[in-house]
Amino acid sequence: MSNTRLVIVGGFDPSAGAGVLSDYTFAKVWTENIESILTCTTLQRANSFQSLRALPTDDFQASLNWVEWEHTQVLKTGAMGSFENLEALCEKLRSLGAIAPRWWILDPVRLATSGGILMHDSAASKPNYWKYLASIFADLNTTHIVLTPNRSEGLEMMKSFNLSRSDMRQASLERWSELALQCIKALNLKGLLIKSFRVSDESIEDLWVDPKGEYRSYSQTRRQVDAHGTGCAYASSIAGALTSKLAIEDSIEQAHRMMQKALKESESSTHKGRVNLQQPSPTLRNRINTKAGWSEDGG
Repeated sequence: MSNTRLVIVGGFDPSAGAGVLSDYTFAKVWTENIESILTCTTLQRANSFQSLRALPTDDFQASLNWVEWEHTQVLKTGAMGSFENLEALCEKLRSLGAIAPRWWILDPVRLATSGGILMHDSAASKPNYWKYLASIFADLNTTHIVLTPNRSEGLEMMKSFNLSRSDMRQASLERWSELALQCIKALNLKGLLIKSFRVSDESIEDLWVDPKGEYRSYSQTRRQVDAHGTGCAYASSIAGALTSKLAIEDSIEQAHRMMQKALKESESSTHKGRVNLQQPSPTLRNRINTKAGWSEDGG
């Protein structure tokens, strides 16, 4: 494919439809110029985890070398499967120099909602995953890295930088933002989006913090759906929006509204409450294809 604008790197989940399947479905709203690279396969569902098999690093490197990076504006990564694959990707980005993607939306996909750890056993040799990330990000100065962890991953990250997990149980929005900013500085990030950092019976909130410490929360109604895979879709929609030259804050806003609409329609759909990521309804498809018309409540 020529004139590639977005490269998606992640795992394949045949049992639950997460990973690159949902990545591609939502990213293609913004651009048809997408290449995908597989890192691993998993067997999991919303409440159970069976296995993970990482792609051999030699095969993964061969895929990286096949991409037309000179045309790539945005990189989105999900489950990497192994530290070796993550290191291979960072090595590739360093070698690209000035033609490396401007943006990297990094969805850690380290701790699955089903309870599994989405890294190969070699992860045991890395005693602190987040400090390890800080070390390999240090010289990737030509790419803006935005991290999109879920709440569990965000808390683990804060704890790894000696920020107490117990502080967060009743923490204010300002406290969350303060600690998120410390993580941004430690990891050399362009921003941090913590998905579902605050959850109640009625609502779910996401938190965005930029390198200046400015923050914003995004709230939505909590829907009675199986939302497995929506984290992948959310991050990929942000990446897709960035290919349209939107600012990062505007890209998050558009992606958030898109997910609100998908969740709202799924709650009343015939898919038994599961978010239908691979087959958006005609109404949803029309709305996302026009990239307009989103209301604050997702209607």
